[in-house]
Amino acid sequence: MAAVVNTWLGRAGLSHDQVAAITDWALRESGFLGSSQLSHLRNAKVTRPGLMLFEALSALNAAIWRWQTQGEARCIEEYGPYSSHGVQPEWLTDAVWLPHPDHPVDPLCFGDFVELFAGYLVLPDVAVKLSQFDGPDLSRRLSTLLLEHWQTAGWGPGEGMARILEAYPNDDAEARTRLTMLCLGQMDWTSEEFEAEIPDLAALVECLRSLPTGSYGPAELHAELTSGRRRA
Repeated sequence: MAAVVNTWLGRAGLSHDQVAAITDWALRESGFLGSSQLSHLRNAKVTRPGLMLFEALSALNAAIWRWQTQGEARCIEEYGPYSSHGVQPEWLTDAVWLPHPDHPVDPLCFGDFVELFAGYLVLPDVAVKLSQFDGPDLSRRLSTLLLEHWQTAGWGPGEGMARILEAYPNDDAEARTRLTMLCLGQMDWTSEEFEAEIPDLAALVECLRSLPTGSYGPAELHAELTSGRRRA
């Protein structure tokens, strides 16, 4: 969810205050999505979200979608005058809305945002952006995922590590040493290091599982690690 919101607001060019104003207008009520709540969401610090959060994100997305597909008059009919909430027309015109990956003409709705948070829905082309606290935790989760894979495959420690390095697409000696140390629990990576490595790590998991090329990328790996689900 943090990756989705960071990518979305970055592309939309919306500040936290602008997001709050649009959401208040769309819901005809103030205070659903404040700056501090957005900051916690973008930094992946929201662990037990209330339903109001998903309602706010859905309303924000729907308002941008309706403005761009149905026009200003339809939005005023639906939400009332935007000026009463301090919303500027150019915010909505220049912003972007999130479509459903299986129904690209429709915006993500309440249930879709719930599934995003739970890890059951993954959006393509979403850049994985980690908070400063994510790196060590994801390192340990990845190590567990890889160790479980080689144990299920019946490989011994030596063969297991060799198979992982064989599937790892980065030939840099230092990078391969760091991956070995991560797998053996001898080091954690920072968030910046994990972000830089995640395309190669996703390709590694894709290869180990013999998945079709391009079917498992950074977004899928991040969703699996953060949702706690594991597949051997």
